Parts: sequence; structure tokens; C-alpha cells
Amino acid sequence: MPFILQKIADVRELSQFTKLTVRSETVVIIKDVERTTIEAQNAFLKILEEPQKNLQFVLVANNLKNILPTILSRVQIIKVGETAATKKQQEKADYFWSSKKSEKLELIKKIKARDEAQRFLESIIKGARGKLAGNPELTRPLETAIYALDAINKNGNVKLQLTNFVVNGC
Repeated sequence: MPFILQKIADVRELSQFTKLTVRSETVVIIKDVERTTIEAQNAFLKILEEPQKNLQFVLVANNLKNILPTILSRVQIIKVGETAATKKQQEKADYFWSSKKSEKLELIKKIKARDEAQRFLESIIKGARGKLAGNPELTRPLETAIYALDAINKNGNVKLQLTNFVVNGC
């Protein structure tokens, strides 16, 4: 469900929606967050800090400079524009996301080196980003892929992180 927050009244409307009980995974996409007034951002912060269990927010912005640091500290930033997927990455991601879990496990079994795992996860993440708006179910797997990439970048065990990504995220 897309929202645009520019003023306090918009935040009140979103607040009314978030007070409803959400039984299944629901993603609220908020566009042009950088255009939101400081007052509205402060009001939104209260919603962001205590979301319902099944409620997630995707904030879309072209410029992070106009977003309060308190909001930025509570979100995971994914830069899309400068890292858009190439056609090959998109094909690789499409194949991966459409595969069965057993096929995904076979695919990651072939990955041995850290840099290979990093490139693989980056391709999967970049390929999924373009599909996220049309498929909110990708939110959790995408978060798990980002977590695995971050752990591998911090010298985490490659096989363990890739396996965790497939088993828990896909």
C-alpha cells in the first residue's frame, strides 16, 4: 500500500491505518520521504519505532540529506539508483527467486570463495530490488540476503551465511 507523507495530516492518516490489526505480512511503501516536513518526520518516527508484528515500511527517497538522522538510524538503507541490476544480474536473480529451495541449495553449494559469494548475493539483491514494489513478499528474503552479505563482508562464514539465507529467507 503506497503512501506519500508530506505534512502532519498525512502522518495522521497513516497512523489511523497502522492502528488497524494486520493479520498477514503487510508492506507500506512511503514515497518521496525527503519531501516530508520535519514536523511530519518527527510524527512518523513514533509510528516507525513501534510497528505491528506483521507491518513493515519501505521508505523511498532520492536524497537522504533531508531525512532526519533519527529516522535514518532506524532503517536499513538500500541504494538502488547507482547499483541497478545489469541484464545478466537480473536474469540470475529471476532464475534464483523462481527456483525451488532444493535447487537454491544446490546453487549455493557451488560457491566457495568469499568474493564469489559477495558477487552472488549482490546480484540477487540488485535483481530483487526492481521487483520489490510489485511483490512485497520479497521483503523478508531481501532482508535476509542483505544480512548474509553484511555478515560475509564482516568475515562471516561463507557457507553458513549462504545456507542461512536460503533456509531462513527463501
